[in-house]
Amino acid sequence: MELPVRFEQLLPYSTNTNKGKLAAGTEESNTSGQSFSAMLKDAVQGVNTAQNEADKMAAEFAAGRSTDVHTVMLATEKANIAMQFTIQVRNQAMEAYREIMRMQV
Repeated sequence: MELPVRFEQLLPYSTNTNKGKLAAGTEESNTSGQSFSAMLKDAVQGVNTAQNEADKMAAEFAAGRSTDVHTVMLATEKANIAMQFTIQVRNQAMEAYREIMRMQV
């Protein structure tokens, strides 16, 4: 079973520093041309999909339609880890925003 959310989907940027340079007053974009907000939306939708899939598998297991407890637990833990990662990214972004707002100009 493949995880519906890949780790790369949760990252809103690329770690390759040679991909783009910022010119004065311009916005850097990734190679696919996808905006930051679109990448963020895709990542959140991926986490939501993982949560929904885990819920569906747990309901099927509880109803007796599935006997593979290992697959259910793996899907549940993958969804849990994806949610924890998303929450931590949000917390870091909020902390960075607060830090910027505290800066004196």
